[in-house]
Amino acid sequence: MNAHTKAVPNLRVTVVGARNLHHEDGLLGKNDPFAVVSVGAQRHRTKTVREAGSAVTWNETFTFTAQSAENDLRLQVLDEDLLKNDLIGQARIPVQDILIGETRESWYSVGEGPKARGEVLLKITGEP
Repeated sequence: MNAHTKAVPNLRVTVVGARNLHHEDGLLGKNDPFAVVSVGAQRHRTKTVREAGSAVTWNETFTFTAQSAENDLRLQVLDEDLLKNDLIGQARIPVQDILIGETRESWYSVGEGPKARGEVLLKITGEP
């Protein structure tokens, strides 16, 4: 399919929340998680939720202007720390099959298989 037969949608991405996040601060500490979502060179960051632990709600929506159907949506979940933020997990979500007018809401695993370090609920809408 060439670029003339299918319009590449803008994406509206709502980072709803996360569950079962791996604890980066040991047994006593609680995660202070935030998420970074990017498509191509466009990048957005959620607020940090202090002492959230393994489950968090963000409900933050970001818009990405369409650039190329080849660009995956990249998701990183990090634990904010004073000296260095710890990566909890990351995922790549192919968006080339999301159509204009379509909304998908799904849990995405951050990490793969036995290395999964939690899940993030995303709502992705293709817009003109």
